[in-house]
Amino acid sequence: MTVHQKEILAIYDVFAEICRRHGLRYYMAYGTAIGVVRHRGFIPWDDDLDVAMPRPDYERFFRIAASELPAHLRLITWQKYHDMRYRFGKVQEIRREVVEAAERDSGHPLPQGVYIDVFPIDGYPETKLGEKVWNLARKVILRLRPWVVEEFFMDILAKWIPYGRGGMTGIFACYFRIRHPVRLDVWGEPVEGEFEGRKVPLPRGYDEWLRQEFGDYMTPPPVDKRGSTHLWGEDVAWKFG
Repeated sequence: MTVHQKEILAIYDVFAEICRRHGLRYYMAYGTAIGVVRHRGFIPWDDDLDVAMPRPDYERFFRIAASELPAHLRLITWQKYHDMRYRFGKVQEIRREVVEAAERDSGHPLPQGVYIDVFPIDGYPETKLGEKVWNLARKVILRLRPWVVEEFFMDILAKWIPYGRGGMTGIFACYFRIRHPVRLDVWGEPVEGEFEGRKVPLPRGYDEWLRQEFGDYMTPPPVDKRGSTHLWGEDVAWKFG
């Protein structure tokens, strides 16, 4: 495990303990879920950690964590940092020596520090008509200016259908769209997996969800395609590291 991954894991441990104490539900998600299933830990070349939470648990976590996080961690949300053009939150390490150690370890600057991503899971329209109306509203909102107004209405749209009220869900987090809506029961009661020696929760239908997101996720990519996708880039829009 790299220095960067060790620091990410330390952030996760704090997050998981807060969730345990307060009975908050979450799931290992995206590349982290692949790591659980395929590696029982980090994908060796991965550089972040993703969790997803039903919207009620997500919002409760950010209310609670504001007063319970240790001083070396902070919460990042679009409501607090308006340069962040995403619909999810982060728990971020802010100690300079940690960030510098991770930079040396990775060989790249960390404009977003060392963090874990926390994604909210929201309800999504069950019918084709509802989906068309939802996407039309999204396109209208994207034309709003200033963008802070756009963000406000996007937040309303994300919560338009409360989690658990219908049979479909989506993660409305990146690029103002939901890429792969899934049935509510794909999340369900978590199943247990292993991640770097820890027992962690996976979506009950993790195989269905991961295949929808990534295809044949159990086959690692070619060697020349393995590498960081988060540590650097010209498209980083906000810098709090």
